[in-house]
Parts: sequence; structure tokens; C-alpha cells
Amino acid sequence: MRSIAAFLVLAIPALAGCGASSGFDRGPIRERPQGERPLFTDAEIQKALEARPQARFPMRVAVFLGSAAWEGPGAAAEDPGPGRYSTVRARSAASFRWTVGDEAAVARWAEPLRAEGIASDVIVVPESLKTGSDLRDARLAAARCGADAVLVLEGAARVDARANALALLNLLILPGWFVPASHRDATVVLRGVLHDVANEFVYLAADAEGEGKIVRPTFRVRDEEAVGMARGKALEDFGREFVRHMEGLKGIAAAAPSGH
Repeated sequence: MRSIAAFLVLAIPALAGCGASSGFDRGPIRERPQGERPLFTDAEIQKALEARPQARFPMRVAVFLGSAAWEGPGAAAEDPGPGRYSTVRARSAASFRWTVGDEAAVARWAEPLRAEGIASDVIVVPESLKTGSDLRDARLAAARCGADAVLVLEGAARVDARANALALLNLLILPGWFVPASHRDATVVLRGVLHDVANEFVYLAADAEGEGKIVRPTFRVRDEEAVGMARGKALEDFGREFVRHMEGLKGIAAAAPSGH
């Protein structure tokens, strides 16, 4: 498992500044058409520069679970093939679904944060409150939950499928049900950014990666099993780093001169 890289992007007005790059590069969350660039106006840039954190500790944090995609140039959306990050429409990413267990793992982050007076609660935004998948939708859903900040957590999965020498026995049909001939090596990447619900101010960002490897009979192997293992490991490490950096964020706030 690759270690998690996390960084504070901005903290408080008195100590505002850009955080260092995490050094974690698995490609863009979504590929833009070649040559296309995001459009920003001077007014939008000025608005971002003027944004100030509105939340106070302990803050109520909402977690907005979404899915992202890592697709290489020319990758087919309907059949990405082994070894490519795929969209939610494709085979590999179809196995990346947030589960009730994942939501419970996220909710457990609240325990140490409450103990330290950092967060009054950490809640997962229910599907019934989601009206879309962009940042504005996440802020709106979080506001309906009464949250001060929203962690937009996106995940993507890649599954590499391969067979070992025992796969030759699959020609006999029956061994395909009980001979461990097929491998699934899954990688899950999580990326999270904590925004102020009121004005999109960025408090922190973090990345995590988890791996899951299984060997099963060819006719019984499932991508979802390997992805679930990888996702669980990524969530565990992401949660640990998220709590640690939230503690650092509170420390910066406590050290800031009053009145700023």
C-alpha cells in the first residue's frame, strides 16, 4: 500500500497560504479532451482569494461520497479492459460501490474528533439528499444536514485480471469451479477535499490508496471481492490521516491571534 499523502491547502486568514503538493499522482480524476482547458474569470479568482473560513470548532462535518474515474486516452467506456481505471459505466468501476460498511467506517471517524473537541459530529450525506455530484450539490446537501464543512470523498478502482498455469485445467470445465487459477489485483484510490459549506473555502485535502489481491477458481472469481478489500484498506488509512490533519488544523486555529 502506498503511504497516504495529505496536506493542508489553507488554514485560517492569519496563516493563509497554499499547501505543498502531496506528490501522489495517479492521473487526473477525469480526463479532459486534449487541448481543453478549464475556464476561470478574474472575478472567480478574486472570489476564491477573498474566501474566509466560516466554521468554528467543534465543527459538524458532512461526508459526500462520490465516484471518480481514471481513464487513459482512448480507453473505451463500455469495456476498459484489464489494467485501466474505468468509469462507473464500465466493468471494473461497476464493482466500486460505497457500502453500508463503508459508511459505518466513515462515521467512526467522529469518535476521536469528538474526543478532541474538533468535530461535534461526522455524518455521511444520505443518497436521498443528493441532487447531483458537483461541489455545489455537495455543499447544498451538507447544508441540509446542518453541517459547517463538507468532505467530498471520491473513489476509483482498477482491477488487473490474470491467470496462472492452473488455468489450463479450465478446459476440462469442472476444475474451473474449484481450482484457484484466476487472480484479481485491485487498487482503490481515494481523494478527499474538505470545503467550507458557506463559501467553498478549502481546509485540507488528502489522498489514500489501498490494494486487494485474491486468487479464486475462474468460474467463481469476482472483481468486487478484491475491490472491497482494497477499498477497506484505503478507507482505514484515509480516516487515520484525516483525523490527524484535522487535529493539526485545530492547532493552527488555536495558535492564531484573536481577532484575525
